[in-house]
Amino acid sequence: MVTASSNIKFLIITITLYLLMLFCYLTVSKIILPTLALINHVRSPEIGRFIPRQSSFAGYSPTRATK
Repeated sequence: MVTASSNIKFLIITITLYLLMLFCYLTVSKIILPTLALINHVRSPEIGRFIPRQSSFAGYSPTRATK
């Protein structure tokens, strides 16, 4: 038979784990993900700027052929 004290201990442990997971989720979603999105937003214009220049030098360029 389960006593009341072990039942209360289980309830406290469950609530503590739930609050810990909630805290971790809020930390990741509110702090880490916007930081990663900001880093990707800062890097993506540079990547988009450099890739067409490299592909135009490496590949066939119609403007270079007409000159």
